[in-house]
Amino acid sequence: MLLIYLGKRVRGEDGTACTLREFTITKQLTKDPNKYPNDKGQPHVQVAKKLLEKGVQGSSLINHYIPYVIIKNDKEGLGEKACHPEEFAQKSKTIIFNE
Repeated sequence: MLLIYLGKRVRGEDGTACTLREFTITKQLTKDPNKYPNDKGQPHVQVAKKLLEKGVQGSSLINHYIPYVIIKNDKEGLGEKACHPEEFAQKSKTIIFNE
């Protein structure tokens, strides 16, 4: 029943539409992103590494909460499906709900 409700909500069938913010997850980064030994399954670390590639300083990320959404793609690991909400908003305007 809950999944049916959420599906209708995501598609806007109940008169209200979900926002990207409702799908955003946050997790605290406790150390430099490059110092995580097993980062493939850690979405917040993967997103932090993408931020580093864009020029954000690693020291500014430590002890901060990293927002991310899980997107649909061909990659296998959960970390590889993670995307910063701003990056998602720039690439796609549509949230797809799998029933």
